[in-house]
Amino acid sequence: MQNLFNLVSQRSFLLSSFMGVLLCLIGFYWLERSLGLPILDVLPSYDMKTVEQNMLGYGEEGRKLYAWASLTLDVIFPLCYVVFFAGLITLFGGSKSIRWLALVPFLLGLIDLTENIQICTMLVQFPDITDSQVSIASTTTSIKHSIVIVVYSLVALLAIYTFARWVRIQLKRD
Repeated sequence: MQNLFNLVSQRSFLLSSFMGVLLCLIGFYWLERSLGLPILDVLPSYDMKTVEQNMLGYGEEGRKLYAWASLTLDVIFPLCYVVFFAGLITLFGGSKSIRWLALVPFLLGLIDLTENIQICTMLVQFPDITDSQVSIASTTTSIKHSIVIVVYSLVALLAIYTFARWVRIQLKRD
């Protein structure tokens, strides 16, 4: 596991994964512009009424486009951000005792992929979707958003910790 953490914290991996994240965000922007409505992934939660309204608003071609994006763009995106955030956490974490925190982005990616499968299934099955299907997908989306906050917080706190440690070392040198 340490080898994986060392690999994703290399400058080349951080830079390429960050570029991948940016390109995917551009793709999502284009997708939402094409659909004319927000994608379900970005909503904090949703219910059957919201899903039905969005599915009808997307139209048949929009649902096909969104399903295709869920299986391509929204698979590449988690791969990129998992590498990026795990690399940052490893880089800022420094010591081996807290490097295990780099597993949190992997959990986030796994939940995101699960969400994508659920949303894609609803897109393909529409209008034959159930309340429980929507509820499970919405819960997965909410969990994903909560873990995103955890990952951002970890990166920010570890960056502050690393900066404070660097300042302390610089002050001791002087």
